[in-house]
Amino acid sequence: MLETLLNISIADMINSLTHISISDDALAVCLVFSGVGAAILAKFTGKIGEITIPLGFAVLFIGSFLANWLLGGINIPVMVRQQELLVYTILGMSFSSFTLLWFTGPEKT
Repeated sequence: MLETLLNISIADMINSLTHISISDDALAVCLVFSGVGAAILAKFTGKIGEITIPLGFAVLFIGSFLANWLLGGINIPVMVRQQELLVYTILGMSFSSFTLLWFTGPEKT
């Protein structure tokens, strides 16, 4: 039983909670790039307080996750699978970051 509990991955937990499935590779790309993007985006968003980076991470992760889910069935013939994941992730993060900047406003210097 302990082996079963230890073999549950983050992708399995998200897939079971949301009933939306994406590949493990896509989830890993979403997590890594959302973390890096949140650190970069925090420099441009308005000062929200201590919640700036977690909010940025959540918004970017949701955007990249949804983009990979929606565009996951599209096959681009000139790209390998990892490049497709990066393109979908960047598209989702771009849309979600512009949406976040729209609502929070850029930082005034």
